[in-house]
Amino acid sequence: MAGILITRPNHDLITTYISQWSEFIIAFAKSKSHVTYDLFGKKADRKTFEHYLVSNKPSFLFLNGHGSSDVICGYRDEVLLDNASDSTLIQGKIIYARSCNAGENLGNTLVTKGVVAFVGYKKSFSIAMQNKFAVRPKEDPLARFFLEPSNLIASTIIKGNTVQEAYQRSMREMKKTLSEMISSNIPNKKDYAFALYNNMISQVVIGNKEAKIPI
Repeated sequence: MAGILITRPNHDLITTYISQWSEFIIAFAKSKSHVTYDLFGKKADRKTFEHYLVSNKPSFLFLNGHGSSDVICGYRDEVLLDNASDSTLIQGKIIYARSCNAGENLGNTLVTKGVVAFVGYKKSFSIAMQNKFAVRPKEDPLARFFLEPSNLIASTIIKGNTVQEAYQRSMREMKKTLSEMISSNIPNKKDYAFALYNNMISQVVIGNKEAKIPI
């Protein structure tokens, strides 16, 4: 079975939402008997992250946090991966980064350093949320429109499908969700639909699209 490493910083509202929605992926990975390393909260720092890469050699990295075209961050926006990252830490791995803009430049750099496949976003990854669900993000029906399709990438890879299949499944779900959103009566639906569409058009696969984790 493959080792799965998930980073879940929770230092602001956005990372708290993503962190809690990632709990579904942790439960799914464990149900498939994968060894799962959960770097939650303060554990999502660079020292701990690199220690787990060296000591446990996970096959799949599901990275949640803020980012830019050149960095993926963890707790309190400490940089976990950037253009200068040690290639020996990431060679042979599949990475899915639910992080703004990392698919623009960093994904390509990581693939040249030996990452087998990288899934991410060329632009900002958008989430909509309702204030009344701030203390229970997994119950937020507005956030569901954004986080369920993105969770599908991780769960499909964990299931043993190829990176391309994970990408396609997520894209189909976003298209379905977009139609559902447009036909709904939710306030500001045009703004939310545009944000979800932005996620869809900016989602990319870099590297070997047929890559999959060992099962």
